[in-house]
Amino acid sequence: MKPPGLRAGDLVQLDCVSLDERGAAVGETGGCEVHVAGALPQERVNAVIEHVSPHAGARRCWGRLTEVLAAAAERVAPVCPAYGPCGGCPLQHLAYPAQLRWKTDKARSALAREPALAGVPVADCVASPHTLGYRNQGKYVYGRTAQGRPVLGAYAPRSHVVVDLAGCRVVEPAIDQVAVRLRQLLERHGVVPFDEQERTGDLRYAVIRASAAEEVLVTLVAARIWDGAALVAEALRACPIPLAYEQCSLVRN
Repeated sequence: MKPPGLRAGDLVQLDCVSLDERGAAVGETGGCEVHVAGALPQERVNAVIEHVSPHAGARRCWGRLTEVLAAAAERVAPVCPAYGPCGGCPLQHLAYPAQLRWKTDKARSALAREPALAGVPVADCVASPHTLGYRNQGKYVYGRTAQGRPVLGAYAPRSHVVVDLAGCRVVEPAIDQVAVRLRQLLERHGVVPFDEQERTGDLRYAVIRASAAEEVLVTLVAARIWDGAALVAEALRACPIPLAYEQCSLVRN
């Protein structure tokens, strides 16, 4: 039974009080617990209801943030150009010290639910010395935007819409630089993205790894070895950032 008065498409105003396990802000309106990605506790926001739980007694809704009416003091500007549609860093708009407090609270709450562990002390989360550029591997789907432009990116949450990840700040800088260069080469050589529906095309995705010495290994996972694959690999080897091996790995999958 769906909560009365709330349906998909409704615009609601919400006072957010907490974060759920996925990093979405939670508030209540119309007798329904509403989860809104991109909002923060202590914020008043407008949101559009996109999904109402069909489960009897659940009284949960999920909304899309449309406007922040009163921002939290800990809101910061996200640094990645793909923030939001990417879905990979759901708390990039929350100041890092507040993220650490949230993670600490999650660990303490999880232990407190177990009677045998309820009294165990949990230290504060330790801050990382690198809040950006720490990931030494990136997996990029090769696809097309709605406008038909080839991109290396990621699937948007709960979809197979490819979001361009150029300029990602979470991976090591060498990985992003090589990904940008690789996308240019794939477009220049006319490499066709693999189509999951039609089962046509050449390249599925690329896995790019970086070492501490900024050596980079690129693995191209392909549906088939296409004409000109070796030319792409050779051109990529000429990238200013040294590659860890003599050639790219071409893996058929």
